[in-house]
Amino acid sequence: LADQNGVGNLYRSLVCGLERHFQKHATRSSLAFAAMLDESRKTIFSLRPGDSDAANGLRFQVYIERFKKLLRLTDDQALALIPERRETWKYYEAAGPDYSGFQGYFTDIAEVNQFLDEISARAAPQ
Repeated sequence: LADQNGVGNLYRSLVCGLERHFQKHATRSSLAFAAMLDESRKTIFSLRPGDSDAANGLRFQVYIERFKKLLRLTDDQALALIPERRETWKYYEAAGPDYSGFQGYFTDIAEVNQFLDEISARAAPQ
C-alpha cells in the first residue's frame, strides 16, 4: 500500500528503524509501534500508509505524552523531534492527554533519518 501511494521508501526506512526500538503490530489502518509504559504495552507511534501519498508524504500519528515519557523528552524536545508538518490529533473526541498527540507527514528521507537518529540515541531496544 505504501508503494502504491508513492511513499514506499519512507515507509520501509521508518519501519526498519522503529522496529529496533518498539514492538510492531498491525491494525486495520496502520502499523503501530508500542512499548512497555506504566506496566502495560501502549502504542506510541503509528504509520498510516493508506492515508499517505507522494504529494503529502507518509502519514504518522504520535501519542505525544507517551512519546515524551518513554524517551524522557521535554515538550520542546518532543516537538523538535517530530516532523514540522503536523497538527493536533486525538484518538477520539473526548480523549485526555494520554490519547492525544499529533498527526502529520514525513515528507522526505532526511526527515526520516533525523527522526530515527534521535530515537536510536534515546531508546533502548524492546
